Amino acid sequence: STFDRSRATISFGGESDLTLQENSLVILKRAGQTGPAGRRRAALIVLDGELRGTIAVSGESGMTVEVQAATQSASIRSAAAPGETAEFVVRVNQDKSSTFSVFSGRADVTSTQGTRRVEPNSAITILESGTPGPIRNSPWESI
Repeated sequence: STFDRSRATISFGGESDLTLQENSLVILKRAGQTGPAGRRRAALIVLDGELRGTIAVSGESGMTVEVQAATQSASIRSAAAPGETAEFVVRVNQDKSSTFSVFSGRADVTSTQGTRRVEPNSAITILESGTPGPIRNSPWESI
C-alpha cells in the first residue's frame, strides 16, 4: 500500500513493472514462472487507488499479468503480441467502479458479463455490479 505523495514499484525484470500510485492498496496474489518456456505470471488485486503497468512481451518467455479490481467483478489481462509492450492503468473509482485504460498493446477486460478487447488509447469502466460501460477513446497519459 502507499500513502500521500508516495509510490511503490514492483519490477518483474526487463521492461516489466507495476507502479502503485499514491493512496493505493494492491494485493499480490501470486507470481512465478509457469510452463517449460519459463513464461512469467503475476496476479494482483487492486482494492483502492491506481495501478500503472508496463509489460514487455518478448517471445515465449514473456510475461502474463492479470489484475482484478475492487470487488473482483472485473479483471484485465495483457493481450500484447510478442515484441510489443503493453501499457495500462487500472483505477478503482470513488463509486467502486473500475476503469481500465490501455495506452499501448492490447488487453482483454473481463467482467461478469463477458470479455471485451480494449485497443490502444482506449478505456472501459466496469460498474461495481460487473456491468461494462462503452469502450471510449482515452488520450495518452505518460506512464
